[in-house]
Amino acid sequence: MAIIKQINSDFIVNEVSLEPFDLSDDHSGKSFTILELQKEGLTSFESMHLLAKQLDIATPQVVCQGLKDEDGITTQLISIKKILHADDAKIISQSGRVSNHRWFGIKVAGYSALPLRERCLHGNVFTIKIRDLSRAELNRLSDSIIRWKTFTYLNYYDSQRFGLPGKPHLTHEMGEAIIQKDYKKAFEIYIKSGNSKDTTKNVFETREIDSRQVNFFIASHYSYAWNKTLSEYIKSDTSIEIFPDYNLPISEQSPVPPMLTIDCLRMNQDWNLLKDQKSRETINTTSIYIVDFGEDDLNRGKYFLQINFMLMTGSYATMMLKQLLQKAGIKTVEIGVGDAA
Repeated sequence: MAIIKQINSDFIVNEVSLEPFDLSDDHSGKSFTILELQKEGLTSFESMHLLAKQLDIATPQVVCQGLKDEDGITTQLISIKKILHADDAKIISQSGRVSNHRWFGIKVAGYSALPLRERCLHGNVFTIKIRDLSRAELNRLSDSIIRWKTFTYLNYYDSQRFGLPGKPHLTHEMGEAIIQKDYKKAFEIYIKSGNSKDTTKNVFETREIDSRQVNFFIASHYSYAWNKTLSEYIKSDTSIEIFPDYNLPISEQSPVPPMLTIDCLRMNQDWNLLKDQKSRETINTTSIYIVDFGEDDLNRGKYFLQINFMLMTGSYATMMLKQLLQKAGIKTVEIGVGDAA
């Protein structure tokens, strides 16, 4: 058995960002501050909303290049349409603690004439601690990583795409309701999925919700469809189902094409649906390095293995880890709500 994300500090993510070409320590003639955002127990949307509120600016004026998990400790760049000095960032960071394991902090990285561009980053570097391993499992997993050199995995979207940790994974259903413009149903799912406890007003009907979050819900619907399409390619007499609807081939031969493309929709700022396409690599490869190992302080009589690797933007570390452990013959239990609970 193996546990990933037992506590937030087991899952450390550092974004490899596409920095602005004119990033400078001098804010003269610049309109945007580029910040390094570190957070724990908060989604990227929550962090940007809290920061915008503290800075008294509109939420769309806070831009990130990619969304980061809430159940982990993550670092990424964001831009704000405001000049912020280092001392101001320190003050904001001091008030950025929601609770013991729900907080964000910021540091000034520089200034730019332009904001960051969404979805423009190279990838993410992960430092992950896998827990609850027996000595035999520790040896088998570490030997496998050393022997394989690189690891190739099927590029499914993972559960984070479809819901918050410890909550019903219904985001894709919410996206479908938004596409059908059934905002009553979408709002019911929005409440049920744990995205909000405020039942007094339908944020979809009043449009009092960040349009980027609405597009995330819509994209979640098509991500679910993309997963189903990929799984159908894999499904055969020589495949196994690691969890509902996600098939993995038993043999090394994979019948999938290198890319899959599905037709989809996205919503503009005027809430009009536009035709689009979702293209994504079906298979990715990464190099995995062992950082540390030893006795597990959270699980008596067990061991941990800490590893480091980089994934392309849009790939899910938990999905890669599940397949890594499965190939090494180790069952996986993903908790992901330890510190954040």
